[in-house]
Amino acid sequence: ERAQELAGRTYDLISYLTSGPGRLPAGSLDDGDRTPVTVHRFCQASNTLGRTDAIESFLRDVAGSPVVPLPEASECCGFGGSTSVRNPELSSGILDRKLGCVDRTEASVLITDNPGCILHLRGGVHASGREVEVLHLAEYLVRRLPGATSTDQER
Repeated sequence: ERAQELAGRTYDLISYLTSGPGRLPAGSLDDGDRTPVTVHRFCQASNTLGRTDAIESFLRDVAGSPVVPLPEASECCGFGGSTSVRNPELSSGILDRKLGCVDRTEASVLITDNPGCILHLRGGVHASGREVEVLHLAEYLVRRLPGATSTDQER
């Protein structure tokens, strides 16, 4: 009973910003930056939470960001909890496929909201010498806040 009560008051970031108490109005984070972004949807977002394009819609509507659809956006990046440690060859193959999809978008920024995916994707981008920046949704949004400085972006 207490767990259900807590669950009713708990939001993931995108739900909080789109349908929860932190709902932001359209255009409120539009700083005029038109750098193309793409979005990786972590496995549980689609499989468990039932989210489809919530982040993409939010980025377009609230932040004014040009969102390039990512092929296989909901497919695993290869991190998969212990998968990357227990089966590194499989994990690397999945990561290579995901980064190939990112390459096809020609987006400069890859956004996701899962810390494990961020670590794995950043590692793959760094190891391959790609120029795409991998950011958590919150990191990206901080950059778009009115008056944000480079110090804010580094926190």
